[in-house]
Amino acid sequence: MSAVIPFPRHQPGKAKDTVCFLIADLEAATATEAPARGSVPQPLLAGYKSLIGRIVGECGGRVFKSGATRSHAAFASVGPAVAAALELQRAFIARGPDDGVAVRAGIHAGLAELVGDEYGGAALNRAARLATIAHGDQVLISAEAARMVDAAELPDFATIDRLGWFRLRDLLEPEAVHQLTHPDLRADFPPLRSLDSGPHNLPLLSNFCIGRNQELAVLGELLDHHRHRLISIVGPGGIGKTRLALQCGAENLAWFPDGVWFVDVGVLSEAGQVAEAVCTLLGFKFGGDRTAAELLPSLLRHKRLMIVFDNCAHLAGQVGILATELLRGCRDVTVLATSRTPIGVEGEYCMALGGHGLPGEGGHLTLATAMAAPAIRLFVARARQAVADFKLTEANLPIVAAVCGRLDGSALAIELAAARLRQLSPAELLRSLSKGTGSPLDAPDPGFNGDHALDRVIEASYEILDADQRVAFARLAVFGGSFTLDAARETIGMSPLRPSMVPGLVSALIDQSMLTRVPGWSDETRYRLADTVRRHAIEKLRGDAARHDVMDRLCAWLIRHYGEGERIWAASRADEWLARYRCDIDNLRTAFAWAFNTSAGLLPRDPGSITDTGNGNTAAGLMLVSLTSELWRDMGMTAEQRHWLDVAQPRIGAATPDRVAARIGLDIAFASGGGAFGDKRRVGDALDALARYKTVGNAEDIALAASRIAVCVMSPVDTSAAQPYVALIEAALPNMGRTRRRAWLLNVLAAMTHFAGDSRRAIALLDEALAISRHFRDQVNIQIAGLNLGEFLFAQGDVGRAAEEATAVAASCRETGNLLDLAFSLGNLAAYAMVLNDTPRARAALAEALPLAADINIEFVLMSCLQTAALLAAREGALHDACRLAGHAGHFYAVNALAREATEAAIDHALSESLDQAEASGALAHAERVALTEQGAGVKTRHAIELATKNRAGRA
Repeated sequence: MSAVIPFPRHQPGKAKDTVCFLIADLEAATATEAPARGSVPQPLLAGYKSLIGRIVGECGGRVFKSGATRSHAAFASVGPAVAAALELQRAFIARGPDDGVAVRAGIHAGLAELVGDEYGGAALNRAARLATIAHGDQVLISAEAARMVDAAELPDFATIDRLGWFRLRDLLEPEAVHQLTHPDLRADFPPLRSLDSGPHNLPLLSNFCIGRNQELAVLGELLDHHRHRLISIVGPGGIGKTRLALQCGAENLAWFPDGVWFVDVGVLSEAGQVAEAVCTLLGFKFGGDRTAAELLPSLLRHKRLMIVFDNCAHLAGQVGILATELLRGCRDVTVLATSRTPIGVEGEYCMALGGHGLPGEGGHLTLATAMAAPAIRLFVARARQAVADFKLTEANLPIVAAVCGRLDGSALAIELAAARLRQLSPAELLRSLSKGTGSPLDAPDPGFNGDHALDRVIEASYEILDADQRVAFARLAVFGGSFTLDAARETIGMSPLRPSMVPGLVSALIDQSMLTRVPGWSDETRYRLADTVRRHAIEKLRGDAARHDVMDRLCAWLIRHYGEGERIWAASRADEWLARYRCDIDNLRTAFAWAFNTSAGLLPRDPGSITDTGNGNTAAGLMLVSLTSELWRDMGMTAEQRHWLDVAQPRIGAATPDRVAARIGLDIAFASGGGAFGDKRRVGDALDALARYKTVGNAEDIALAASRIAVCVMSPVDTSAAQPYVALIEAALPNMGRTRRRAWLLNVLAAMTHFAGDSRRAIALLDEALAISRHFRDQVNIQIAGLNLGEFLFAQGDVGRAAEEATAVAASCRETGNLLDLAFSLGNLAAYAMVLNDTPRARAALAEALPLAADINIEFVLMSCLQTAALLAAREGALHDACRLAGHAGHFYAVNALAREATEAAIDHALSESLDQAEASGALAHAERVALTEQGAGVKTRHAIELATKNRAGRA
């Protein structure tokens, strides 16, 4: 332990030096769930502090620190702290609602540590975190404090009730939180302001943030009232940028109702993956040929959120461009980035982050003054994790201070060094860090910066590994992201290692803090090298003669992993399957880059080589592309899928298995084709896939390829060209189980049956598809079935039910982020509303559908919306605009030889009638109509959208 404080006294039956901390925070008494920053009137603060101090003293405690709106108090036991918290609440409640100030409190008991002249350490931090998630008038108590309390010490009628498990804002494991209940206190509170209260993807961490309170305060001020919306935390590797950014996100979650989203740019290798990663995190799924970077600003224009781009240096240009576009188009989006160098764009506020603070030079160094230095506190905390009985003493204090000084306060370097106390004494550790630099206790060379310090300590940690551990460390660099023990065993477990050795080697690297545990799917444990450590591991890997064999083994493991995923996909719950297989997406990217020998590959081509010389494995890359179709589609990452398909297709050759080539070709047809029946632009790829599947595939493969061809060649008014492919689908269904793929084929078959005139059977097919999709929680298939059902109902004349179905599908798509089918449903809803003469509803649907369809560039939906906008304009008297819009939409259908479906045909008919009536009444001359229609056919689509938007806005 760092230091023992004589007050309060040791309590029998409790751990020695245990203190109960009470944190009392003042906030404005408001009806909102989030307190306003700086909301307590300054002139009243002195009186409030005096009141808190008096009540704490009367209950046997003392206030040892008092800030602007927070008071820290210590008690000898839990009971008096609870009594003080109750009296505090009574006193503030008695002041009445006109006072406008409430108190929220957190109570936790734990080991007391001295930081300077005040208490500090993990126990105090825990109490503060509890107070932070409480509401005004609420008292929260930790599980440890609740267990320690003596019932006889509690005030009359007071109870401690368990609320449940919650993640506090220190990003650690969930905490069992209790609440003080009493007849005099409120009982009705909103949900706690914990990390569970708002959307985010902030990870679980194993250690709380130490020594960055000043930096967090500065960041809070910069974020206050959107004072700065692009902030970069800049510093050398390992200095603590990521941990600070994560803590900043956690502490400011309440100010971003649409969430705080962490993007690890370090695992990305291509510029386009940055925006795609954001879209995936936010659940956006879209088709079309627009990139995620083009779409993201419009998708976030009404969101209030923070995006944390971590480890950006290698893609700083792309992050800067994306951040600039986001800030320009989204007034409530904030970007926080971490990088070794500034992002380098206008509006960026750079926060230079140095090492953890060291003890001041000069003067006598005591335990108390040393523990006031964040670097010392961090070293002591991590040393205790390595050696449970480690103590900071007067004897080892100068050595520990010198170690932290040698490491320039670098957080990662300190953590790695502290882990070596398992093998070395503090003096031996210092000597190992001081080789060739003079006396160990000398100050470090001024040119010895954080990067050098971290390099040295990582190298020193590497040197104490045995030979097998060194090999394992280097080989684990092949994983671009986190990995399982099974993956490590199969990937690195080759000579001189054996698979059975890998678990022990992984444990040894964890003990040295060179590898960390991270949560995975379900109860799966995963492991990961920190980015800075991985860079060192990669350099060591380059010296391993078996490096390409290790990469081959990674590809082989991924092929087995995703091969199993592809095999079970159709019979798996959609959400569970995706949660399991998305964990290895970064490893998949690493494998693709190496297998296809791209510039982002882990082990680039040997200098001067023009052919494969052990670098790359095209066959493995093609196999992986063919096995991950459902992964990309379920994640909604169609742009990245198209990228890898484009990389893969030219590499298909005579030696490529037909099954692999067929699936890649079919995926190209699905990912790059249009959304309309009769769109033949990529039918050739699907025809080639069908031919290959007829040789090597099964009936299900053949049916899948046939379904894509049928969509491409079918016309809503002529189904004859699709009939041979419909027959192949029909032939496969009797032998298929109730799977997600069967539901997909039923959806396609239902549409074709409907076009053929058998509406009753079409609805029966949809009912079966819906039942299967609901069983597997396959939201996309459910939404597609709902779209089809709306169209079938419309064709049968039940327009009201069709509008209800479209409304329900649109709501579902908004919830799941399915932008493609949201555009379809809104376009349909606008048309249904026009048929129902519900102009306000049609206008509202078009207001959402038009920009969305334009953003994701789904031409068929866009033209359908423009045609509906033309009808709306005609009915509202904007006849010239109506003619131009009608001409533009009509030209698209004619040029692409597309027949209109029932809904589009009905709108087209109503539009023609409206314009005919205008001619008959003399409001529109025939020649004028023809000229305007031709003019509309020649304008750019973006001008047609502007025209439709102008017409709609003018009548809103």
